Amino acid sequence: LLNEHSTVLVFDDFHDVNKQVKEYILSLVERIEYPARVFIISKLKERELPYWKGKVLDIEVKPLPSNEAIELTRKLSKDLSTNLSQHDILQIAKLSGGIPLLIHSILNLYKSAGLPLTECVNRVVTSYYESKIGEVMDENDKLILELLIAGGGVLPIEILCNILSLRQTACLKRLNMLERLGFIEILGEDVKVREGIEGLPKVANKPRLKHLVELVALALNQHPDIRQRMQGLLLMADNCLIKDAIPIIEKRLLHGSSWMTCCFGLYHSVLEKLQQCEGLTTQQKSLLTIEKTLVEITTKEIDLRKGVDVIKKHLVSLRSNRFLYTRVAALLAGMLMKIGNLDEGRKILEESKSLFQKLPPELKKKIEPTILASDTILAFYENDMERALDNSMREAQLELEKDDFGNYAVALVHIGVMQAYIGRISDLKKTLEEIEEVSDLLPGDLRDTIKAQASPLSIFTSLLEGDLKAAKTKLEEAKRNKFSDTVKGDLFWEEVVLDYLMGNIESAREKAKQAIEGNYKGISNEELALMKAILGNKLRKNEVEKLPQGMRLLYQIIESYGITDRD
Repeated sequence: LLNEHSTVLVFDDFHDVNKQVKEYILSLVERIEYPARVFIISKLKERELPYWKGKVLDIEVKPLPSNEAIELTRKLSKDLSTNLSQHDILQIAKLSGGIPLLIHSILNLYKSAGLPLTECVNRVVTSYYESKIGEVMDENDKLILELLIAGGGVLPIEILCNILSLRQTACLKRLNMLERLGFIEILGEDVKVREGIEGLPKVANKPRLKHLVELVALALNQHPDIRQRMQGLLLMADNCLIKDAIPIIEKRLLHGSSWMTCCFGLYHSVLEKLQQCEGLTTQQKSLLTIEKTLVEITTKEIDLRKGVDVIKKHLVSLRSNRFLYTRVAALLAGMLMKIGNLDEGRKILEESKSLFQKLPPELKKKIEPTILASDTILAFYENDMERALDNSMREAQLELEKDDFGNYAVALVHIGVMQAYIGRISDLKKTLEEIEEVSDLLPGDLRDTIKAQASPLSIFTSLLEGDLKAAKTKLEEAKRNKFSDTVKGDLFWEEVVLDYLMGNIESAREKAKQAIEGNYKGISNEELALMKAILGNKLRKNEVEKLPQGMRLLYQIIESYGITDRD
């Protein structure tokens, strides 16, 4: 009969059909010939239908795209004479999830009940999803929604699979079903709960969610991606999970810590939110203030001197925790030296070194890079470049042992700086090659930061080797990148030297004046001596001998181009 006439056969609620009936219908579909039509309506996709034979066209009934949902809302609003604003139309289209049934129900309720539009939306959407939960979801499906809500609405698929102890294929099968039902959206490697689901009573059970928040936050904090770990910490801060968050902050208080370098904005938010939590001890409050200050120093929100004052004020509150006190004291010592308080910095560094010796071995490993970094600054000011280089090499070794490639790259840059000053150019070139290799393993922002810090060293080698063309190319490339004030100062004085060596004397001398006038931060006394030489002030023999070997070599190159005869 079906083959002889252009008949339409419709099977509704196919998902409720038992196995025997389903097999009969499928065998029927096998025998039907064009132009007969069979419509099978099901909430679940029937993968066993013989699509490959060209007899069945699979039309998935799913929410409308945003533009179509808006257009439908506008049309129905006009038909029902509800006189909605553009903002109202957009809200209905968005909060309905693009489901035509919900759009129509919201508008009907709004017209008939005389309720505020927000209440109409909430009633219809809540009722719809609550019924869906009761009809088709088991406990694991419900748990997925609960975990997403606990995680702030968005989580990596990998995290969900790990918490549920499901293989990815099984996990994706459940996620695909929930997406078809309109509860979630799959966005690449992440899953997002649809707006409106977070408030459903059957899903958002507050006591249970509190436990799940801890579960999700701890799972995120074990994730290899820096940003996901930070999201875990942010989740702890949002929910004032102090006992979980504070130990992580104590552990991560690292000099130049790579996990923070690309996430300063997020970390700052974490600290601010934790500061507002109740039940903090005086020590915890001081720790959070110090950490926040360190971030603000790094991001230039406050200057170093102001930051030093804040840290000095709160350091005493950490004294009962020898590990924290020693680490922060070592950091403070280095900062004091940077602002010229050499004696005070040296005194605090000696205190931190003494306390360091009393720490157990496992804590010593965590704090030694910080001690070394501050001692390197002291060695630099004392003109003990060999000690500074040894410190930096030890610092790099420790970071490599911890598999912290971010801090390892930072330590390599420190090594490169020392090698440049000492004049070990062949060693410096090898270090630059290693920095390039390690940087490529790092996240984008951190990779760019490390490469920017290393760029003046690469230009320096080209200047010493007399390869002015390469130096110019590297300089132009480096100036296109983001960099700190210190890097900016290095690039500036190197540009002055390059201009001079390439014969652009007027330009070189104009820029040298700017450097001497203090228009650029991060230019050392040795580098200023080169600027004075370019202005025609030939250095005396004892002044040349005081220069580090690398700077002395560069001065000799400048001198060979002629100083006194270019006034």
